[in-house]
Amino acid sequence: MGEDLIGAAVSHARFGHGAIETVEDRYVTVAFDKDHVEKTFQYPDAFEKFISAEDPAVAAIVKKDLQAAIAQRQKEEAEMSANIRTALDKIAEVQKQAEEKKKATRSKSRKTDADEEYA
Repeated sequence: MGEDLIGAAVSHARFGHGAIETVEDRYVTVAFDKDHVEKTFQYPDAFEKFISAEDPAVAAIVKKDLQAAIAQRQKEEAEMSANIRTALDKIAEVQKQAEEKKKATRSKSRKTDADEEYA
């Protein structure tokens, strides 16, 4: 990832046309023609909504990277959901055990009180 995108022409709805200058650590820096402004965006996430590649070959590279990023996010979200479900199940089990212990303590306390009345 990276070298194939440097110099690629892109467009942005607000900033207009520009070219990718750098690709580093999941970020791209784009130099826009309008007002000679440079902006840094998350890569490939920004290409999902904000930036589009003008060259079909570059667009294909970005699309592939974007699909991989989406798949990775979905995998991470699924793992997080599974971890949350596991934690909630453990909490429910602890609550159930605490309630059972509480009931057992009440029952034992009632028996002790009744035994003292008859003594």
